[in-house]
Amino acid sequence: MPEPLFSFLELVTAPATEPISRAEAKTHLREDGTAQDTHIDGLIIAARQAIEAYIGRGLIDQTWDLKLSRFPNGEAEGDAIILPYPPLSSVTSVKYVNGSGVETTLVVNTDYVVLKPSGPNADRGLIDLAYGKEWPTPREQKDAVRVRFIAGYGASGNNVPAAIRNAMLLLIGDFYENREAQIVGPSVSANAAVRNLLAPYRIPAF
Repeated sequence: MPEPLFSFLELVTAPATEPISRAEAKTHLREDGTAQDTHIDGLIIAARQAIEAYIGRGLIDQTWDLKLSRFPNGEAEGDAIILPYPPLSSVTSVKYVNGSGVETTLVVNTDYVVLKPSGPNADRGLIDLAYGKEWPTPREQKDAVRVRFIAGYGASGNNVPAAIRNAMLLLIGDFYENREAQIVGPSVSANAAVRNLLAPYRIPAF
């Protein structure tokens, strides 16, 4: 019986832009001056991060490393590697450290295939074995397998579903109006309108 599968995530490249621009946020906040620009920029990032955590999705394209202690064992776990933060944009590479300590890159469509659900409500993407293949046995270490992938709806805020963008604006408004809150502050779960907008996109934890 193999040891339990250990996994962790590392952000490699953060989103290059935000789903909501400063101008859009300022229009929503009815803020005409420039004195609050830096503060508003921070609220945009905070709202995006809060919503990503709540719905379990990446909004703007971002690169992650999923590191595993081994490949799935094909028994109770199945053969597929499940990738978090849908929608999956692409898989950059699948690598592992072999018994000699050498990092080896697997070949897409030869060693493995990528299953990428589509649509705004897409579920998690999968990396599955190619026909007739078996996962190799890596060296015993916590980060023996590394999957690099890009998650997100696209490179532009216009690619993000309108409901999610509207939820961001509402949350930014909450943050802006309640900036002094310390113990009980605004959050995704505290705003019913935000929750309702995000409900169709939320991915259950696993």
